[in-house]
This record gives sequence, structure tokens and C-alpha cells, in this order.
Amino acid sequence: MHSHFQKSIVLPDLTDKQHLDNIGLLSPSQGKIISFDQAEKSSLLAEIHARGLNCVWINLDADDHASGRFWLKFVAALRKFQPDIGKQLLGSLLDHHSQPFNPALASLSLELDQQEILIVIENTQFLNRQTWWKFAQEWLNQNFEMKWMGIQTNDQVPSNSEKDMLADVNSDQFENMSTRLMEEQEWLEYLRLLLSKKEFELAGELLEERGETWLKNGFDPMEFLFWLREIPSVLLNARPVLCWLGAKACHALELPFLVNYYSNAAEHSLSSLTRFSRNPDEWLKIEINESGVTVGDLFEKIKQLK
Repeated sequence: MHSHFQKSIVLPDLTDKQHLDNIGLLSPSQGKIISFDQAEKSSLLAEIHARGLNCVWINLDADDHASGRFWLKFVAALRKFQPDIGKQLLGSLLDHHSQPFNPALASLSLELDQQEILIVIENTQFLNRQTWWKFAQEWLNQNFEMKWMGIQTNDQVPSNSEKDMLADVNSDQFENMSTRLMEEQEWLEYLRLLLSKKEFELAGELLEERGETWLKNGFDPMEFLFWLREIPSVLLNARPVLCWLGAKACHALELPFLVNYYSNAAEHSLSSLTRFSRNPDEWLKIEINESGVTVGDLFEKIKQLK
């Protein structure tokens, strides 16, 4: 299954080999944000591939200007090389608008000590106006073995994200794209389409329908958390199954604070349903989704995570 998220955190393949001889851009670019045209970007990729570097390449969307979203994607990319890195930082991010605490960044610094990794952040123009980005750059420029650079592409600097372009499709195009994506089992792309159109109820239903199977089949729980946090908190807190799935993803990531955070949100939402019952036994039998999951079922599942 195609995943836009996973594609955004891997080193691109070297498709343009004509630039193999035009290398030498890497060293003078480290620790800086550089404006590259497409040919220079291809040359940089050629140099990285030719030298066999451990490279974390993060391709940003316009929506990645949100601090919590950026840092979650940043840690997800680092985990391509060090699978358990960044737990304290992840545990400090409650949503896409969160900023990591200084102790969490200090912990990540220790984890990166002696790690020879190159981090390339593409499309940094989306971050330029964010006050938190200045502090992020200061942290990146600390004396790590890890090196970094930022890229702004001259040829085609997008003013809008792909998500914005998806939002511009008309109703007929939306229906056609929705049908095609679901027929092709590309439900994550369908989810992105729903989010771009601000169809948050439908997006929540899709995540609720597919999320448990997705997590059981070994898909990345961090990616699930990434998409879950695109759902507005007011809607998320009203869907206890989604909150439980968030807790389940965080349990797999070994983030106990966030397990409790999402579990408590689920329990609070379930408790609000007492107004629909006359006694506790009746309340526990209330079905909370179309799959027949009851209040009692979900309480038992939450209990297993704690």
C-alpha cells in the first residue's frame, strides 16, 4: 500500500545519473539552508549515494510547519537507522501543535551522540516564518557527529501543499478519486483526501474502521499516530474507539504517558454515555460503533493497556 508519509522520510532513489560527476556540494552546505535548483539537488543525491552515507532525508509538506508534526516526522525518519530513538521527545508531544521540552531535546542529543548521520530537510521554506524553527536550528547545530542541511528548491518552490491542491478538487472529482482509491486499496491516500477536504468525521470513521487491523498487521504505529493527530481534538475526544487506538499505538511505541493520556480521553468519553442508561449493566452494553463494540468491551481493552 502506498504511503505518502513513508515516502516523505526516506532517501530518494538516484534516478538522474548524469550528475554523478558533478559532486562537491555536500561539505560546504552542512549546517546551512541552501537554495538548490533541480540539477544541484540531483548532484547532491548522487554524492550521498556515491559515498554510501547514512542519510535521513525528510521531505516537508506545507502542513509540517506545525512544531509537533515536524518533530514526529523527524523522529520517524531517524528511526530508519535507530529504531527506538526519541521516546522522551515523542512522549512530550500531545498533538501536532506541541513543542518538545528542553529535557526531551537533551535526551535526543545524548542518543545521537557518536551517530554518524546526515540529515537533509527538504522544503525548509515552509518553516521560515515559524518562531520555533530558529531554536530547532540552534539544536541541530550542536556539536553532534550528526550533520544536517536544509534545502529550498529554486526551480519550483511550491506556495501550497499537495493537501491544498487536493482540497481544490470539485465534488465530482472527489467522488471519482474516492471510489478509485478504495477500489485500489489505497485507503491511506483516501484518508489524506478526506483530511484535505476537512471531512474529519469520515476520516475518523476510516481510521476507526481500519486502525486496529493496521496495527495488528505490524504497520508503523508512529504513522498511525501522525494521521490520528490530523483529526481535531474535539472530534477525537468524542470517539472513544479512536482514543483507544491512539493509546494502543503509543503502547506499541512504549510511551506510557501518552498511553494514559489517550486512555483517559477514551474513558471520559465512555463515561459521558451514562446519560443514555438507567443502570451500570445497561450502560456497559451500549454499542458505540457499527461493529458492535460495547462500552464494556472497550473498557476491557483499555484495561489491558494499563
